[in-house]
Amino acid sequence: MAPSVPPSSAPPTWPSPSPPSNEGSGGNPQPIAAVSASPGPSEPAPPTRTPVVRGELVVLLDPGVTPPQKRESPAPSYPLVAVQRNSQGIVELRLLVDENGQVAEVEVVKPVELLTDAAIKAVKRWTFYPARKDGVPVKVWIAQPVEFRLTR
Repeated sequence: MAPSVPPSSAPPTWPSPSPPSNEGSGGNPQPIAAVSASPGPSEPAPPTRTPVVRGELVVLLDPGVTPPQKRESPAPSYPLVAVQRNSQGIVELRLLVDENGQVAEVEVVKPVELLTDAAIKAVKRWTFYPARKDGVPVKVWIAQPVEFRLTR
């Protein structure tokens, strides 16, 4: 083991720069040009883009993102009790569509009594062509209304 050396309490000293010489100018003082320490206006560096990773969660409105497209979307089953009570309306959902086009998660934004569960059950069976960012399949949240309308 190397012996330890106690740290010096005195700060290091550096030679001070010598003033410019006026030699060779005939003893006449020469002007010294001032150099600005701050750079002039510069252009901002262009933003760097990190490569997109397959399955990465992105925001649908980000540049370079194409939304998922429905592949199969079977209609929901109308609950019998909702038909008997003449219940209709639009259930508003948010779907997390994964990089394979499957519905990975469902969130209820606006429920409709007697119809919400049927809407959730239906969208979980839906498949999509996945969203893409710069050509790479990614995950995105989308808004998805599910309408229940009785016909006479």
